Amino acid sequence: MFSIKDRSAGEYKEVTQKLIQQIYQLDEILDTLIVISDLRKETETMIPLRIDELLWEIIDKISESYNHPKIEVNIDIEPEDEPMLSITKNRTQLFMALFNLIDNAVKYSPGKPVEIRLYNEDEHLQLSITDKGIGIPPNQLEHISKPFYRADNARQIQGSGIGLSIALLILEKNQIKYHIHSETGTGTCVLLSL
Repeated sequence: MFSIKDRSAGEYKEVTQKLIQQIYQLDEILDTLIVISDLRKETETMIPLRIDELLWEIIDKISESYNHPKIEVNIDIEPEDEPMLSITKNRTQLFMALFNLIDNAVKYSPGKPVEIRLYNEDEHLQLSITDKGIGIPPNQLEHISKPFYRADNARQIQGSGIGLSIALLILEKNQIKYHIHSETGTGTCVLLSL
């Protein structure tokens, strides 16, 4: 990229920005490879945690990256069902998976609200993450768990196609059932059964 050639200051700035972006993408890929290698290990570090507290921590972290993201949180748990909010999972992995799912919801629906809802359904804790973004084309929904796969309508938005596949792998490893419903131009809903 930096071949020997006279360039204007603007050209150097443009090439430098492209290189920095590629370095960030490589860094993300390396981090992901480390996570994948850790997921393949059989070590289980399950600890009790409060899912609502974990969600607030994730939302705080995401808010640092976006300009006032519209994230609405609804905790529809009756006071007598509050113990349901305490779950035993691998905290680090669950943080990464939920961070990715919520970050994607915000990223692919810029300026539109993202709703996160915790609720009890038949004595099972459910978590839904719903956005009103670009959605995923129906014929491509089955491919989103493949590493590096990106739906056609997502290519103009920066990303590597790794995060969602890792998030889904983490959910499976932590025995969390999930369902993804999406419509192009309407949005996506990820439903987790904790």
